[in-house]
This record gives sequence, structure tokens and C-alpha cells, in this order.
Amino acid sequence: MYVVIAGGGHMGRNLVTRLAAEGHEIVVVEISPEVAQRIFAEQGVVAITGSATDLEALDLASIKRADVAVAMTGRDADNLVFCLLARHFGVPRVLARMLDPRYEVAYRLVGATKVHSESEILVESFLTSIDYPQIGALMRVGRGDLVAFDLRLPAGAP
Repeated sequence: MYVVIAGGGHMGRNLVTRLAAEGHEIVVVEISPEVAQRIFAEQGVVAITGSATDLEALDLASIKRADVAVAMTGRDADNLVFCLLARHFGVPRVLARMLDPRYEVAYRLVGATKVHSESEILVESFLTSIDYPQIGALMRVGRGDLVAFDLRLPAGAP
């Protein structure tokens, strides 16, 4: 799958690591030359230095052929513009990292197909760990009305 990622900071690099391990073709658009160079040096992934809100940088990233575009910058305003441009170029799936939940409607308006609220995910994870320490992992399925979880049972449990 061809994935264009806007932003190569801590979160973006972690996503790149996982996608590269699964064999996806990845291009990162990163405004910092040092960060872009580090991504290339550490991951061997093409990293374009430029703004993910700039048409020339997105053209260099071949956004038009992307299967998925992921907005991972540290600013909602940049992520919103990237999502809008990705949809404009016909990217079928546009995923967004949302830092401030007040932007959720705006993400829907610009065509983000999936919005991930960073604070909501982290808070939910902590609440699960506090309330249910025996649960190893938790994942919401579909619209969130179903939950899959990992529960360790002791040997010989009924």
C-alpha cells in the first residue's frame, strides 16, 4: 500500500517504523530538514523536506497515487489543510491525528475518513489500566460499540 504521511515527529516516526516493518511503501513530508534526514537514515524511507500544506511538496510525494494519507503533524491547522488537499487529490482514505477535540467537526468537513483523538486514546488507555488492570490490551471495533480485549486467565481457571 502507498502511504503518504504528513509529519515525521515522534508519532510520525513510530507510524513509519510499523508501516515499514509491514512492507508498505511510505513517503513522509516533513518541514524540518534534520528530521527528514533522520527518517531516511534510520528507516530508509523517502522523506521530503517541505510543508505538508504545500502543493509542490505533495506533488513530490506523489499524493495522487496514495492509497492512504495520514496527517500526523503537531498542529491541527496543518493536519486539516493536509486532509483537505489529500481529498482534493483523490486519496481514498485520509486519516488524521487530532490534538484538540474542538476541531472534530472541521476534520469531518474537510473529508477525513477517520479521526484519531490523541488525548481520548491516551485517557481511555489509562482508565482501562486503572479500572481493569487484568486487561492487557483494548481495542474499539467499528463505531466503538464493540470492544475486543486481551485478558490473561490463570492456568486452571474455570
